[in-house]
Amino acid sequence: MAQRHGRSWQGDWASSMSWLRQDKMFQGIPSGGTVDFAFADLTPETVIVGLTPRDFAANVHSGLFVGWVHHIVALVAERPIDKGRMMICTYRLREHLGTHPVATIMMRDMIARIAAAPAAERVGRGEEEARAAMR
Repeated sequence: MAQRHGRSWQGDWASSMSWLRQDKMFQGIPSGGTVDFAFADLTPETVIVGLTPRDFAANVHSGLFVGWVHHIVALVAERPIDKGRMMICTYRLREHLGTHPVATIMMRDMIARIAAAPAAERVGRGEEEARAAMR
């Protein structure tokens, strides 16, 4: 985690962009994948640093980049932990739940994804084990 203030991620110039993946979550937010004015009250003050390109491909659901896709950081990311998953979100959702539609949708979708992840992973492992046993 890192503060945005005083860094290139501060967002005080036109060449930064925040984005939202809508393939696994957040389909109910009509932004076309762009973090726009609907997110104004939710803009994170911190970012998630230290993730690899592989993390971005599989486990980052929102992020920010500066310039020509430089200084890429995550705003929502998940990680496998033992038999489950952990979600990290830097959007300021807590103070806006129930009053801000985007915050409410984001929280609902993240909870649903985390709640469903372990069962889906167990099913996947069971199918792989069954196939291996049949060989």
